[in-house]
Amino acid sequence: MSLEYNTLLMALSVSCIAMSMTLAVTWIAYRRDVFLLTWSLSALLLFLGSIVYGLYAAMPSRVPAAVGTTVLSIGFTMCWIAARQFRSRLVPARKYVVLIGVIAVSHWALQLAGLVGLMLLLFNAQAMVLLFATAWEYWCARSERLHSLKWLTALYVLVGLSFALCIIPLAIESPLYLYSAPKNWAETLQTFICIISITAIGGLSLAINQERVVRDRTMEARTDGLTGVLNRRAFDDLSRDSLPRGKTVVAIFDLDFFKDVNDRCGHAFGDLVLRTFASVCSANLRNQDVVARIGGEEFAVVLEDCTVERAIVVANRIRLRFARQKLSFEGERVRCTVSAGVCGSSPDEVVTIHTLLGGADTALYQAKQNGRNCVCQFDMKLAAA
Repeated sequence: MSLEYNTLLMALSVSCIAMSMTLAVTWIAYRRDVFLLTWSLSALLLFLGSIVYGLYAAMPSRVPAAVGTTVLSIGFTMCWIAARQFRSRLVPARKYVVLIGVIAVSHWALQLAGLVGLMLLLFNAQAMVLLFATAWEYWCARSERLHSLKWLTALYVLVGLSFALCIIPLAIESPLYLYSAPKNWAETLQTFICIISITAIGGLSLAINQERVVRDRTMEARTDGLTGVLNRRAFDDLSRDSLPRGKTVVAIFDLDFFKDVNDRCGHAFGDLVLRTFASVCSANLRNQDVVARIGGEEFAVVLEDCTVERAIVVANRIRLRFARQKLSFEGERVRCTVSAGVCGSSPDEVVTIHTLLGGADTALYQAKQNGRNCVCQFDMKLAAA
């Protein structure tokens, strides 16, 4: 039993160092993802802790027991910190120095008191709580819709349960004054589960990071870098789809005399005007609505489940609120306005966004002919007649 248990501990340490090295190399390629570095450090600590605890299992001594459990507990704490960083993309490690200190002090206080059995009970309880907390962080991140997250959550729960199992025989059989590492079915099962789970966690960690990278790059390719709304490419992809039967409206907004603003105030101020309009537009739309920058100073909006009359009200609200924005250049207020054209479909017809876009563009031309700073409607039935 002793040889088998020590062999399992050695295999566990190999899995941990392999995971640490892999995550470290991945972090070098994606420096902004700090959680990868924290993950790597946690795996390194688990490797060191497994080695030291293996020495305690082979040659019982209170000092290796305290060092091993302390390092392992800090490693599990780093796993939890990495999970929080993954979910929030922050670096809150400094906030948890106190927690790490409390863990270390509790282990060494029990070791100095000679209560090694109680220290091992505390270690298993701490590991269980930290692993469940880590699983909870990944579960809370499920809104990112990354396919591997649910499996990663399940693995952390499984490892947490394996530590919970170890508490049972320790609490029943082991005295407070323990002189050797506990060797029972729960410890063997827990080590075996950790070997498999840590290997799988390493692979899933890389898969999740790759999913994030692909998703973020896809979003970057579909987003206008200046305004943060969809770009023309993304809108064209949307325009190729047929709309279901229902009320859908497309509106095109064009900033009035934008070239003059650029020439008079400079492109930096022109960029501010574009960002301001995009912000006003987004703030006055529903979550289901789509807004895209389709040209230099042209924006298109798709409103689903919306009547033309309601869309005209929304377009006018955007127009008026944009005109009230306090934009100044060299101490002088610059009044910026926008014109809009609106075109909608009726519930009994199936049209494409491209068709509605053409109608809205015609209505926009009419708005410009009417003196700008207004909203015009395109009547598809009248045009078909």
